[in-house]
Amino acid sequence: MLEPLGLDCVSEAIYIEILAQPGICISSLVERSGLVRNEVENAIEKLRALTLLQSRDNSDGLFAISPERGMEILLAAQQAELASVQRRVELRDVHVGCRDHDLCH
Repeated sequence: MLEPLGLDCVSEAIYIEILAQPGICISSLVERSGLVRNEVENAIEKLRALTLLQSRDNSDGLFAISPERGMEILLAAQQAELASVQRRVELRDVHVGCRDHDLCH
């Protein structure tokens, strides 16, 4: 469901599990998910990179931000990436236009 927004199916499954069990530890995630520890840790790192996990004082457990806020963050990241690609295309078009019309020399 969230793959188009940059979240692979393993990371999405881990995110959903953390939402269902706030404060869950990595070893419990491994047990509940049936994945190997390395896969769970990679998914957690991806979720952290996407800022879908939050820290809580005095807790080693994992806590996910709300799905609504998570969607906002993922959409904003995709929009930023799209804007970056758009700028590169525009710059390339300007450069090609200058070269084709000798406007840059």
